[in-house]
Amino acid sequence: MKLATPRAKLLENQAGAIVVHARRKETKALPMNVVLLLLAAFVAAGRFAG
Repeated sequence: MKLATPRAKLLENQAGAIVVHARRKETKALPMNVVLLLLAAFVAAGRFAG
């Protein structure tokens, strides 16, 4: 099993986006990034479980 799957990269990317937007005080972008992070985590968990 690869460590850096595309799904894991998407999770890292979204987490990084949340950090960047929080540091820049861009609060309008945060909810969408959180939703995308949760969706990516849901898909990744489903893939690993099944």
